[in-house]
Amino acid sequence: FSMAEEFDRHLFIGFQRRYDGNFKELKQQMPQLRPRVIKSCSRDNPSPSLEFLRRSANIFHDMLIHDFDMLINLNGPEPPNTIYTLAHAHDPDTAELADYDTTMVTLKYPSGLMCCIDTSRCAVYGYDQRIEVFGAEGMAIAENQRIHTLQVSTERGTLHAPLDYSFPERYEESYRKEMLHFIEGLHSGSRYNVTLRECLLSHLMVKAAHQSVLQNRPIDFVGEYGAHLSG
Repeated sequence: FSMAEEFDRHLFIGFQRRYDGNFKELKQQMPQLRPRVIKSCSRDNPSPSLEFLRRSANIFHDMLIHDFDMLINLNGPEPPNTIYTLAHAHDPDTAELADYDTTMVTLKYPSGLMCCIDTSRCAVYGYDQRIEVFGAEGMAIAENQRIHTLQVSTERGTLHAPLDYSFPERYEESYRKEMLHFIEGLHSGSRYNVTLRECLLSHLMVKAAHQSVLQNRPIDFVGEYGAHLSG
C-alpha cells in the first residue's frame, strides 16, 4: 500500500472468486443467516505438473490463499482465534518437495463461528469448488457450475452434465468482471478494491495454517499473529 501511494499506482486484489456471481449472492445472504458454520471445498483439476509444483511455494500459498480470501470476503476482516491443519502428500513427487496435495483446515472465530476448508490438488471428476453456510436462521449453498442443467433419469439411475474442467472455464466470466472493475477504477480514480488489513490477514492465515502442519498443533492466531495486524 505504501509503495502504491509512493509511486501513484492503483492497487487491486486479483482473487477471481470475489467476482463470481454465486459467491457474491452468498455474501448477500450471510447477515440474515447468522452463520455458525462455514464449510468450503476447493479441489483442483487437472493435477498440476511437477514443474509448477516446484515454483508454487506450496499448497497453502498457491491454493488455500484463495479460500482464506473468500472467508475474509464473506465474513469480514475479523481474525480467527484458532487455526488447525491436517495435511498429507499422497503423490510421491509432491512429498519429495516437502509439500502436500490434500489438506483439511479448521478455524474458530471469537463470535463462535467455525469454518472447515478441504483442499485437494486433483479431483478426477472435474473442478470442484463449493461453499455451504449454516446459521441460526437457515442454510445457503453455493454449488458447482455445470455445462448445462439437464438431468436424465432412467431405471439405471440419474445422469447429469459433468463439472467444469478447470478454473479457466469455471471463472471465465469472473475474470472478465475483474478486469472491467480494474479498468473502471483507472478511469474513476478508485485506487483500491481491498484494505491493507484484508491483504495481511489472508497471508498471515496461510502462514499459520502451514505452521500448524509443521508443528502438529493448533495455532493461537491472535496470540501469535495478532501483533502483525495491529502494527
